[in-house]
Amino acid sequence: HARHNRAMDGSTPPFGYRAPQPAAKKTAARDPGAAFLDALVVERHLSDHSVRAYRIDLAHFAEFLHQRQVAPELATRDHLHDYAEALFDALAPASVARRLSALRTFYRFLMQLGWTDHNPVEGLRGPRQRKSLPNMLSVDEIITLLSKPLQGDDGDPLLQMRVLAIL
Repeated sequence: HARHNRAMDGSTPPFGYRAPQPAAKKTAARDPGAAFLDALVVERHLSDHSVRAYRIDLAHFAEFLHQRQVAPELATRDHLHDYAEALFDALAPASVARRLSALRTFYRFLMQLGWTDHNPVEGLRGPRQRKSLPNMLSVDEIITLLSKPLQGDDGDPLLQMRVLAIL
């Protein structure tokens, strides 16, 4: 919690560190990240856990931009490319994909409200998700699985045959 409240240099990054504010219009005027987080709660009805994940992802990106003295609405595709490269070096592919997805949603929000006229994340490819094949059952495991529904007196034989057919 506390470690997400400050940038590395001790200053407060541009957005994403406060709980949603009741006065969203005042927040929106000066802090697009806080307005975005408010919208996730109010309009999309996301859980606290989901909003917290977005907040952390935006805060990480905000710190990246803050170190380069760039406002989020002025970030370019080059900034996003550099950010993605840094993520690839530090995180698992699924985490990189989640952070880039959060930024896509954030920039769509900024464009809808007219706070930026471009989406630097658009067209930026995330990591390829590794697709693994399911583990195969051994012959003995298959025989055990298929014989289970027919064992015992605990059920209707028609229901047991139905379960066997499903398997």
